[in-house]
Amino acid sequence: MLSEETIALAKARANYAGFVPVHQNDDCIRIAYAWLDAQIKTAEPCEVPVSQRGLIRSWGGALVMYGDIIVAAEIHPDIHGIYPCLNLSRELTFPDPARLANIARGQCRLRTQAI
Repeated sequence: MLSEETIALAKARANYAGFVPVHQNDDCIRIAYAWLDAQIKTAEPCEVPVSQRGLIRSWGGALVMYGDIIVAAEIHPDIHGIYPCLNLSRELTFPDPARLANIARGQCRLRTQAI
């Protein structure tokens, strides 16, 4: 799991490229990181023609902000580019919900799906 210190350092160095650096909370950054981690990576950044934010919010069950995705991408060792142009395949993957297991807000989503 991403530590508070790792997240704080990434917030300070992230390139927000015109997006307002608003963050919901550290768990939303962890949810965005888990979603990005599940995606197929490409050699070069390209803009994905759908709202990644909307997909991450739907999957993770939390109000993920653009700033959360930007910080998650900054932390991820295999992600490069500047949001929304990241090195992700245009064929996005809907990740296994088990990726949310160690994230408090993600656990809320897992409990909701189980009902």
